[in-house]
Amino acid sequence: MVTFGDTVYVAAATYVPPTFMGIQLMNRGGVSYVAVGHVVIDVSTVARGGNNQSYGFFIAYDGSTTFNTSTVIDGFEIIGCQYAVFISGGGGNIIRNCKLHGLRPAQIDSDVNIQYACASGVILAASHNNEVYKNVIYDVKPLTGHDATNIAAGILNV
Repeated sequence: MVTFGDTVYVAAATYVPPTFMGIQLMNRGGVSYVAVGHVVIDVSTVARGGNNQSYGFFIAYDGSTTFNTSTVIDGFEIIGCQYAVFISGGGGNIIRNCKLHGLRPAQIDSDVNIQYACASGVILAASHNNEVYKNVIYDVKPLTGHDATNIAAGILNV
């Protein structure tokens, strides 16, 4: 079992997550995930979720977790999703040395929450004191053909 302070080394390969939620790290603070060689998380062929959303890494902490959670994502290439790295809650997380691209917003209609109209390399939702550096983020496209305010961002703090 992986615990606080551990490092998980991920072998060079292309990994396709089993669901639109991507690689889910729920309440697993303090663990470093380090790519060894060229590690790709490819979400481009995964069926999108109910609101047509998709994630590369989905990192979330329950509402009682307000301390520094210190998850590290280091050296991954993430392609073909809406949010390459989504962090909700906690803080003190580090995203570094990653290549994030080919990111597209969900296709929405007027009845769906506007949050799904954006795409981002890294999105920080109610999370604090994070470090995002030495990443290459490109090919992030906004939604087209819709009246909503469209956002395409390398890093989005909400």
